Amino acid sequence: MLFDPEPKRKKRDFYNREVELRELLDSIEKEKFVVIQGIRRLGKSSLLNVALAESKRPSVKLDLREIYFTHGSVSKFYLYHALSRELSKLSKTYRLTSWLKKVRGVKISGFEIQLDWREKGAALTDVFRVLDEWASAHKERAIIAIDEAQYLRLAGRTRYDGLLAWAIDSLDNLVFILTGSQVGVLQDFLGMEDPRSPLYGRYVKIIKLGRFSREQAIDFLRNGFKEAKVKQPNLEEVVDVLDGLIGWLTLYGHTYVSEGKAELGQFLNTAAKLAAEESKKILRWSDRYHAVLRAIASGALRWSEIYERASVKLGPISKSDLTYLLDNLVRYGYLERLEDGSFVIPDPVVKYMVTKF
Repeated sequence: MLFDPEPKRKKRDFYNREVELRELLDSIEKEKFVVIQGIRRLGKSSLLNVALAESKRPSVKLDLREIYFTHGSVSKFYLYHALSRELSKLSKTYRLTSWLKKVRGVKISGFEIQLDWREKGAALTDVFRVLDEWASAHKERAIIAIDEAQYLRLAGRTRYDGLLAWAIDSLDNLVFILTGSQVGVLQDFLGMEDPRSPLYGRYVKIIKLGRFSREQAIDFLRNGFKEAKVKQPNLEEVVDVLDGLIGWLTLYGHTYVSEGKAELGQFLNTAAKLAAEESKKILRWSDRYHAVLRAIASGALRWSEIYERASVKLGPISKSDLTYLLDNLVRYGYLERLEDGSFVIPDPVVKYMVTKF
């Protein structure tokens, strides 16, 4: 259903992303490296899930955000455990065990596949090479999808950017799809424009997701309430508050349908608490970030205005420190830098959060 707060998996539940879905499906057939970009709550995971289902291609999907938020790290142990689980699911359909059993550090039990994560265990280069050989033998293109791939930078000593570069150069039958809501962090990790990066010079197909227009947001809510057979609230007022971020619109609709009502002020408080918990885990929150965001939320959009208002809260702050804080907030998706050099908070719930908490 449209108001299901979980990422969508079926096209019938996926609202108004036909252009992006077709672009991604075409890329699966033509490209080897695809990146889906956009701030949080624009539907990147849903786009990925639906494309994987619609493509009918064999795929494995690693959700690094889930790993990080559950375990506090993306260690090799957790990464290999997730990949083992995905390969086991894939093997039930495509009978991969006879191919993977020849890889050192891979244990097979029925359809269950377990990768040894230790130093002398399974090498991802060997696993990917065998998947590529299997795909070639079956005239397939296999997909390796990594949701919120920027967390790979926290995955220990392994140079995953180098691994990606090798796979893109060497394996013709694998397609790598990465998503990232911390756009600047993902770009830093990939280093596509950095000559020192292993991925420098490789072609990447970038699919950018934007927020819904006001008309699209209202239409989404109207269709969601109609589907749920619930009398709709004032949709104009909801969109005034939540803008075109599909994640917040969906959560509001789900809350309203589940509880029979959803007063906007109360919903904003609940959503802001959720956003605050996320920000603590993503940014390792501090008063400095809060002061900068609060200055912008109160109307200080240009660097000089932000500096003046943040200094009132924090006391003397060096210009280089403020620039560092602003750059970090842009990298992690909490701010957008406009063409005229001013800054805005793209998420209305985050803007509300910093003014109330």
